Amino acid sequence: MKTRGTAIRLKSARGTRRRTLSRSTLAGGPPGDPRKLLQKSLDDRWKTFQKRLRRGIPARDDRRTEEAVHDLRTASRRLLSLLDCVRILDDAKPVRRLSRRVDRVLSRLGSARDLSVERHTLSISARRARAPALKSFLNQLEREYRRELRRSQRDLDRVDVRDLTSQRNRIRKALAHLPGPRKDVHQKLLRSAGDALDRVRERRAAIDPHEIQTLHQTRIAVKNFRYLLEAIAPEVPGASPKALATLRALQTSLGDLHDLEVLTAALSQYSARDATSRIEDLTPVLIDLEAQHSSILRSFFKSVDAILDYWTQVLPEK
Repeated sequence: MKTRGTAIRLKSARGTRRRTLSRSTLAGGPPGDPRKLLQKSLDDRWKTFQKRLRRGIPARDDRRTEEAVHDLRTASRRLLSLLDCVRILDDAKPVRRLSRRVDRVLSRLGSARDLSVERHTLSISARRARAPALKSFLNQLEREYRRELRRSQRDLDRVDVRDLTSQRNRIRKALAHLPGPRKDVHQKLLRSAGDALDRVRERRAAIDPHEIQTLHQTRIAVKNFRYLLEAIAPEVPGASPKALATLRALQTSLGDLHDLEVLTAALSQYSARDATSRIEDLTPVLIDLEAQHSSILRSFFKSVDAILDYWTQVLPEK
């Protein structure tokens, strides 16, 4: 049974995304075997993670380099969100060990990712504003970015892929022998999703627009919730592609807010270091970044609660 949907409009650096949330009630039990679903999700996410890890970071092609950093971070996050779900069912040593190793890969790429976004955003501003100080900052950023890429690749070269594969194989085998009937495993998966939603709601309630870390923490919680739901969507009535798309739009808006905040802080610090001319050069750029941030933030606050209310109704109460 479908009822009238709720229109969602979320702004990001790439424009406005329009989505509609339709609340629905699905009859009957969940299809298939949740154990096999988890195995398939693990297979798919491990295959992608392993492929991105072995590809590494191409150094001579800017577009491929940026894509490689982004793709490996995304693959790491998706795998970690699934492992968090598996830990509720089987908190064994291989799960904890693989989670720690994958998290290290994710952490190693954080600085490279932030610098990549900063240089991309500023390169657009540099084409619009003829500001010598901005070009000087871009040159400094480029040097830091290249240095961070080399450091990240050295760290990735040290990752023992065979050991990670061994842990993954143990986890897959354990998933096939999870105790209890299908219904119990299904309920635990829903409880895992509910816990992830609770973390999102807690982060949402704690948001202070003047404390950038609160928005960043909300973004991470939304990202983990979305990646978990995508892995177990057949077990969650109401987790349709359109509904999941609203979480993606929310995540994109929060990501753009984070990027603008990091970039504004770096530019402000750079402009305060030296001559008055540098401040005069960069002030219009900072004003433009602040205007973008305010517009996206207003859009976020208008939409976030409707999206979270939908998922609160979809997931069963504990």
